[in-house]
Amino acid sequence: MLNRLRHGPVPVAKAAGDEWADLIDRLAAQFEPKIAAAFRQACAGLADKASIKALADAIAAGNTGALYALLGVAPGAASPFLPIGGVLIDLAMEAGKATAAQLPAGGGLIAFDMLNPATVEHLRTYSLGLITRITEEVREGIREALLANISAGNGPAVTARAIRQTTKLGLTKQQARALANYRAELEAQSKAALDRTLRDKRFDATVKAALAGKKKLTKEQIDKMVARYGERLLAHRALVIARTESIRAANQGAHEAMLQAVQTNAIPEGGIYRRWVVAKDERTCPTCRSIPRMNPAGVGLTQAFNTPWGPTLLPPQHPLCRCTVVHRIRAEVIDAA
Repeated sequence: MLNRLRHGPVPVAKAAGDEWADLIDRLAAQFEPKIAAAFRQACAGLADKASIKALADAIAAGNTGALYALLGVAPGAASPFLPIGGVLIDLAMEAGKATAAQLPAGGGLIAFDMLNPATVEHLRTYSLGLITRITEEVREGIREALLANISAGNGPAVTARAIRQTTKLGLTKQQARALANYRAELEAQSKAALDRTLRDKRFDATVKAALAGKKKLTKEQIDKMVARYGERLLAHRALVIARTESIRAANQGAHEAMLQAVQTNAIPEGGIYRRWVVAKDERTCPTCRSIPRMNPAGVGLTQAFNTPWGPTLLPPQHPLCRCTVVHRIRAEVIDAA
């Protein structure tokens, strides 16, 4: 098992790097559905927190703070997305244990201490940072829906229903704007409604007939199309969060295991270095593909990688990034173990 970690004067075989990267990929894929489900459940719970009347009253009073409080996303309050953090920490811990199980220490294996104070703090800070960002993005989506409906001249009740839908879908500012624009395009019978990538194409024939002047879209038809578009926006957002953050948590857990190995003197820090590994298929980001070439000799355990976006300690580098980091141990360290 230790030969997968060796690194002598010549580069390690590709299979060795792939094996470690595959470990991270498998763990991320295992937890991805759990992360998406936690996000969806949190969003659904938000929409049920207040009645349309209560939301409409807050809107009529111009009280955005009350609106956030009613929806459960008030600044400073406990975030409804905290369960996502728990799933991510579990994933990071599993990645840490799996990584530690492959590390040599005195001829044996080292254990990953899940109660290590530094590790606990690193993972807590990471997960809370993500939860804070998701919560703020939902607040931005609510603000966008509020402004769009006010601009359209909609009353408090109509606006309240739109905001509830936006919150239930957990939309970002950009997605909330896309949802409002899609409705406007359908109401105006604009060809732009057919350009939405996430639209339900099963409605295209109906939209085309309306554009040809054969039959105007009814309010019920528009509501159904918008609802379906919203569901697809939610599915896409859940996918982006789950795939991106599962890779991040798995990479973070593996990194924590290596940090613990150094902290316990099981492996000297100078004996470890890391290589950036990209997923090699047709979906590989061209920019990410350049990162290994920018770091031909790898980097140290706590050294940042050079990337087109600037120094980066660990992937992912962008939404849906599937890059991983391979930790390598120099041959002389293993031989001395």
